[in-house]
Amino acid sequence: MIRLLKKAGSLLLSGALIAGILPPILAAAPADTDLSGLEEKRSWYYGEGWEYNYSSASRSSVAQEGGMVKATVDYRADADQGYSKMAISCWSDDGINLEDVNRVAFDFYYDEDSMTKGGFKIAVNSDVLNVPDTGLDLSLAEAADNTLKKLPVELSCENARGTINGITLCLIGVNTDYAGDIWMDNIRFSSAAGADVYVDATLKAATDTKLTGSDSALTVNGKSHTYAREIQLADSKADASAVALYQYLKAVGESNGALYGHMEDTVLKAGASDLSISDTKDLTGSLAAINGFDCGGLFSGFAAKYNQRHPGENQLPKTVEGDIKAAALLSNEAIKEGTS
Repeated sequence: MIRLLKKAGSLLLSGALIAGILPPILAAAPADTDLSGLEEKRSWYYGEGWEYNYSSASRSSVAQEGGMVKATVDYRADADQGYSKMAISCWSDDGINLEDVNRVAFDFYYDEDSMTKGGFKIAVNSDVLNVPDTGLDLSLAEAADNTLKKLPVELSCENARGTINGITLCLIGVNTDYAGDIWMDNIRFSSAAGADVYVDATLKAATDTKLTGSDSALTVNGKSHTYAREIQLADSKADASAVALYQYLKAVGESNGALYGHMEDTVLKAGASDLSISDTKDLTGSLAAINGFDCGGLFSGFAAKYNQRHPGENQLPKTVEGDIKAAALLSNEAIKEGTS
């Protein structure tokens, strides 16, 4: 069943004056639309703090106008950047239900006379729904009015789980000198059934590797590999635990086994969540030997993931502090199963 939010949005981006550069000529806006919900609450605002390689933050703003969300941007000072990001954010006190949403769609309007080179990427960020940087193919845009172009966009993502109050749309310039009007209209979230790409497992996952160890040797599948007495390390002051780790790794390298590492092995899954907390465990019977966590966004969304996995416990706040605590708790759970 396709579920559309009552909340809809549109975005207008226009140029700002840069010293030594004439202001852009603004094209006529698309016809006003009858929108309700988020727009009427005037809940869209400039996403301060999301900028990256973007020099026009002080000259940028976001405001509602004519049933659309209007922002002011200018990428001319960053036209040599392959990644120049600004963002608009939305907040709803009532919350936005994104349960099972896996599609984000909108109409993207831009003025072709407002740029001489480059293009755009779009990203969507929230606690429960995220769309990675996705390039917009402007060659598929259709004529809207004079030099105004319209590009229908549909983005796919993993099924969202839950309700959010805030969501951020990042508009990323790719080596562009764009300085003019842009609209994102009819923003909508929906749930669309995808193709069934799964198969039913007929064998119980179990590892065939037998691993034991002692103070002097590592035994893999019955064959013993003595730890090297001397290990040459770059750090002459490495402590005993570091030396022991390299002795272990050297022994593994001499065996017929291998150590497998997987990013966020116990956090993100492609397979069914009712099997285990890890795709690796689903297939091998054990977690990955090395489990990595991405802290680039301060573990954004980890609190929601932890709360979903532990519904009967005290729920962690969906804040930076909550996400960091969730990452620590998820790490401890993985360590108890033997990962590192």
